[in-house]
Amino acid sequence: MYDGSTPAAVRGGHPETADAFGQALLAAAARDGQPATAYIITERDDGMISARDACHYFTPVGGDDIENDVLALARGRVLDIGCGAGRHARYLHSQGLNVLGIDVSAGAVEVCRQRGVTALLGNIYDPPPLGRFDTLLLLGGNLGLLGSPHLAPQLLASLTALAGDGAQILAEGFDPTATEDPDDLAYQRHNAALGMPPGAIVVRVRHRAIATASTPLWYLPAQELAQVLADSDWNIGRLWQRPDSPSFWIQLTRHTAAA
Repeated sequence: MYDGSTPAAVRGGHPETADAFGQALLAAAARDGQPATAYIITERDDGMISARDACHYFTPVGGDDIENDVLALARGRVLDIGCGAGRHARYLHSQGLNVLGIDVSAGAVEVCRQRGVTALLGNIYDPPPLGRFDTLLLLGGNLGLLGSPHLAPQLLASLTALAGDGAQILAEGFDPTATEDPDDLAYQRHNAALGMPPGAIVVRVRHRAIATASTPLWYLPAQELAQVLADSDWNIGRLWQRPDSPSFWIQLTRHTAAA
C-alpha cells in the first residue's frame, strides 16, 4: 500500500491523437456555448501553451465593427473554410446566403449540423468536389492555413479551383512580428536559424487526455502577403487593420477568369 512517504509512480505516455478541437466544441455545445464549459488549449511545438474559452466560437456575430464590414462583403455561394462551430456560416445563412462549411474536425462538423449549418468533413488542401463559390472565408485566423512557404502555393491553387468568376477570399491573419513576448521572439530566432519565416509555427490542440495531430501554420504581415500571392490568381483588395492590434482582415480578389 502506498503510504505517502515517497512520490507515487508517474504515469508515462503521451496524449492519444484524436479530434481534441471537435471534442472541446462538442462539450461547449452541450452547454449552449456557455463560458467556462470547455477550453481550446493550443500547444506550440516548443511547449508554449495558450488557452481560449470555447465559448468564443459560439459568440454571435455583430460586436466588432471590422468583422461586420468584412462579412458585409460576402456574396453569392459561400464556403466557410475551417468553419469551427459555424459562427460565421450561421450568421451569413441568416442573411440569406447559401453557405457551406468545411472542417477537418468531425466534432466541429457535428456541432455545425446541430446548429443548423450545412457542413462537411474535408481538407482544404485536397477538397472533395464542391463546385464553385463566389466567396471563400478564411476567418478566425485561418489565413494561417497557408501552412508554410512550401504549402502556400498548394492552398492557393485549391482555392482557385473552388473559385468562380469574380470570386473573393475574406481572410483574417495577424502580424507575428508585432510582439515583445520573449518566448515568441525566441521561437522566431529559432525559425531564422533554420531558414524559416518568423510566423511559421507548428501547433496542436489539447482537450482532456487527447490531442490533435500537429499542424503547420504560417502567419505573416499583410505587407508581405503580395509576394506570396505573386504567382497565384489572387490580388489584395481591401485591408482592415487596427493600429493597436497585430490582427488584420483582408479581401483577396481573383484576377483571372475561371477556366
